[in-house]
Amino acid sequence: MFSPQEISDYVDQHQDEALQFLKEIIQTPSVTGDEEAVSFVFEKWMKKIGLDVQRIEAKPHRPNLYAEWFGSQKGKRFVFNGHMDVFPPDAKDPGWYGPWSGKVVDGYLYGRGACDMKGGDACAMMAVSFLKQMGFDPKGSVALTWMCDEENGGALGVQYLLKTRPELLKGDFGICPEPSNSVLMPKLCGILRGTITYTGTAGHTALLYEGKTCIQKACDAIEALYQLNSQLIQRPVADNVPPPHLSIAVINGGTAANVFPSKTTFWFDRRLIPGENHDQALKEITDVLDRLKDKDASYEYQINVTSRRPLLDVDFNDPCVELIKRSYKEIMGKDVKVAVGAGACDASWIQKVVGTPMPFFGGAEDFAECAMAKPNERILLKTYYDFIKIYMMSVVNALS
Repeated sequence: MFSPQEISDYVDQHQDEALQFLKEIIQTPSVTGDEEAVSFVFEKWMKKIGLDVQRIEAKPHRPNLYAEWFGSQKGKRFVFNGHMDVFPPDAKDPGWYGPWSGKVVDGYLYGRGACDMKGGDACAMMAVSFLKQMGFDPKGSVALTWMCDEENGGALGVQYLLKTRPELLKGDFGICPEPSNSVLMPKLCGILRGTITYTGTAGHTALLYEGKTCIQKACDAIEALYQLNSQLIQRPVADNVPPPHLSIAVINGGTAANVFPSKTTFWFDRRLIPGENHDQALKEITDVLDRLKDKDASYEYQINVTSRRPLLDVDFNDPCVELIKRSYKEIMGKDVKVAVGAGACDASWIQKVVGTPMPFFGGAEDFAECAMAKPNERILLKTYYDFIKIYMMSVVNALS
């Protein structure tokens, strides 16, 4: 069994290798829907350390990757799960160095995905690589699983794997290395997401429109839903838990300024907190829409739910949580903060379907000015190296 000092010394002596991998995946664009190129980089590095890699696709060119490191003795199974896709860059603001630079400035590495979540993926990858190089023999195995399609809900990624190869994601311990600003998050909020559509009669704007256009109906519905949101955010919550809330971020309707459209669609995004469920949240939304329809029958609507991402709900006293807390303290010399998180991730599906305890835990900043989905997304390299050590220590403590 390796000591915390041995692990720390090894990572410190091999920072260049860790930086090389992180740069390579950052510099390989992988916007959701176009993950194939970066998947070959992940595959190359896993094969480099002697792992057999399986490519599992729900659709051509939408890969999910699986590789497993088996020790010489049977034992427990440790699963790392992350996603390879990233948010698209802002076309109007490419950031200080461009979205795919991988440039290091003042101790930070910049680029799309540095925070969400290639930085965390690289921590897990290098943790396994370095332990293999050090000669560690796990009592059991360590699985590396990299998904596509996470930012779009995971239908072609984690959900597909859980339907077709659930055994690949089942384990005794797990970590989802998403950005959590070094806070260990065994519990996360859930997501209810979808579209609401109103229809109307197409016509030329030179003529007066009888009744409400579909755009007007959609605007009235959005206003009513934001009134619901004002109520949601007043609900009491536990420490560090953001209140439940509902957002509208996309509206589509019309193709020309002089033509009334026949359809207007907008997306809703409802965040659930522990204690809530998707059916309850959906009913609150449809109750609002139904009240509009009761006043005016022309407010008939169609609702399409595209995501019911479950809440992550690992017990705060779960052995996996205790293992990570212990490992963090051994490396960092202090206790890790444990809290409920605001985000959502593939780990919630994994826990729900196969029961793997997989806390959300990464070193990158989650909602800071230069964090995920921001033009200047970055990761602090010291934190990157620290979390390689923490993940290594977690594996060693779990499988020695």
